Amino acid sequence: MDTQPIKALTFDTGGTILDWHTGFSEVLRKSGASHNIERNWSDIANQLRKRSLEKILNLGKSEPAKINFDDAHAMVLDELCNENGLEAFTPEQREEIAWNTPHSFSTWDDFPPALKRLKQKFLCCSFTILSFRIILDTAKFNGISWDAVFSCEAIGKYKTLSAPMKRLPNGCSLIQARFAWLHVIILI
Repeated sequence: MDTQPIKALTFDTGGTILDWHTGFSEVLRKSGASHNIERNWSDIANQLRKRSLEKILNLGKSEPAKINFDDAHAMVLDELCNENGLEAFTPEQREEIAWNTPHSFSTWDDFPPALKRLKQKFLCCSFTILSFRIILDTAKFNGISWDAVFSCEAIGKYKTLSAPMKRLPNGCSLIQARFAWLHVIILI
């Protein structure tokens, strides 16, 4: 077992750093309201996230991945629109939901100041199944900067395959749960 001191923190960015649920729920509600459609937007947001993850997890196992997370969002949204009577959603609304919204998800309010403090001692990197564009766009949108970005999109193997994890250098620790960064701050 490697006991090298931790020099870098890698953050599983999607749900740990970004509030995807509020972003998806609000844009779905707004799109529905424009057509006088009421649905359980929270449930549809959960389905959009869950099924997008299902499309992307383990890609690259036996052949190169042919889609990224942006593609998965668009594909699943079309499925959900058909299943939930949301065919009235225009192409522009679907683009707003599947592309613009994930690229402007807000971070959890307490993350930017925590990241600033953590960066005083550690390199802080995004390690994610999200596309490079989602990571770069959300960082810019939220006024945060990563020291590096490791995306499964570039590695060509998506979690939960072990290959992405094996490519992390020694001295890295993966933060995979919201508020885990607070425990690290307490220790420094």
